[in-house]
Amino acid sequence: MPDSLVNSISEDLKISIDLVQSTVINADTLYRSYKIPKKTGGYRIIREPSETLKLLQYWAVKKFFYFFPISKYAMAYESGNSTIKTAQAHIKASHLFHTDIRNFFPSITDNSFNALLNQHISEIKAKGLLYPDLEATLDKILFRNHKACMGAPSSPHLSNAIMYDFDNEVGNYCENSKLIYTRYSDDIYISSSKFIKPQVQSDIFSYIEEHDFIPNYRKTHFYSGKSHIKVTGITIQRHNRLTTGTRWKKKIKKALYTYIKNGEGEPDEILGYLTYLKNIEPDYYQRLIRKYSTYLPVKSILQLLKEQKNATQEIE
Repeated sequence: MPDSLVNSISEDLKISIDLVQSTVINADTLYRSYKIPKKTGGYRIIREPSETLKLLQYWAVKKFFYFFPISKYAMAYESGNSTIKTAQAHIKASHLFHTDIRNFFPSITDNSFNALLNQHISEIKAKGLLYPDLEATLDKILFRNHKACMGAPSSPHLSNAIMYDFDNEVGNYCENSKLIYTRYSDDIYISSSKFIKPQVQSDIFSYIEEHDFIPNYRKTHFYSGKSHIKVTGITIQRHNRLTTGTRWKKKIKKALYTYIKNGEGEPDEILGYLTYLKNIEPDYYQRLIRKYSTYLPVKSILQLLKEQKNATQEIE
């Protein structure tokens, strides 16, 4: 039986102890940083770990994260959950409060993880995984300079585990107030069929701050049925219906038209758009397929896209 976490990693992954030790020791330097533009302007910094460090992060998630419960209110990064399921939770809403957490991933620290680890230490010990280097090694694998990174495959799972108490506290508060609560990553949605009192904002901000996060005041809004209510980018219409919205539909139609007329565009990407549309508005999706298939002499637009996608993959 291994006498350290480093040795356990080496045995499980069939890589040398020297490589594991070197990766753990130098983990803070093993990230590639780049920027991607935000929809609201500015840039988001992504820090992508090296292939070996990434392998260790996947291993840590598989080996240890099943000890950590995830709240039913956490709607991102878990199997069976999605942006669509999040929006469906609020489908009867005529009033919505939305806020998010500033610098969400970098606000998750190794200290908060170590506190979580210690809550489950007896379970970890019972499984024979309580090594003397457990805390120090996991901290180096999962964090860069003591902070979680956007771009590390472990960070989404880490965030849901860390937010378990927060989610349940806010969820209980909302249930007692006859409100619906979900959290999708750093986005917090609270809805009701009735007016939401302004006090909700200060109460939610208090919960956020008590858990060592900072509310994003700039992205905090109340919405009513008189305005568009959007959850995870999906619009909730009257009569309990979801829609992708006019802008998204125009984007899909433009992509289809350009592909049919000029042969431009990526089939895989267009099929992704169509799948998204089908899951939210199946009737509109069927009308769109029928309409654009009439421009083709033999096959439907779906058949054409799938054939082109397969042909591209074979070439690659």
